[in-house]
Amino acid sequence: MGIYIKRDILKNINLENYVFEINDDNEIWMENDKQLLIENIINGEDFNKLISKNPYYAIFANIHIYKKGSKINKIKTYEEFLDSECEFIILIIDGIDVCVYVKDKEILNKIELNAKQNKFKNIKYITDKNNNVTMEG
Repeated sequence: MGIYIKRDILKNINLENYVFEINDDNEIWMENDKQLLIENIINGEDFNKLISKNPYYAIFANIHIYKKGSKINKIKTYEEFLDSECEFIILIIDGIDVCVYVKDKEILNKIELNAKQNKFKNIKYITDKNNNVTMEG
């Protein structure tokens, strides 16, 4: 079983208020061997529809999430994330490891609750001294 972005990570988060930047190294496949997220920029309503309706398997994902109207930047480092208008980032590696960078404490609390409810293991938190976090689904 793989990671489902909506059910496992973003449950109870209002996605309609955001814009999603889908990076090129994304591999999220639907049952018919088609990529789920093809566009580079997707509004929150369309993103929510795509990840809620279609069965899919996330192998690799690099998704940057911005509030509507925010400036979208190319982010490659933790420091660039902190200096950007990006609200949170979801990275999925090999279908089981998840890294989530979050600035908003309320969203962080929801993601943490989702991880615990889905029995994710090895939950670690980002601090200024440790700028990475991983969870196993």
